[in-house]
Amino acid sequence: MDYRTLFGAAPPPIVAVAVMTYSDDSCQRATAEFAEVESSHS
Repeated sequence: MDYRTLFGAAPPPIVAVAVMTYSDDSCQRATAEFAEVESSHS
């Protein structure tokens, strides 16, 4: 299903994207390197 089917309207515009590393459940440190993140509007 898509957003329009579920909510009956167009989705709101995207205002932010979060990229994170999570390690709380493993009680370990996490290190990450993120390369270029690109977005395209269709």
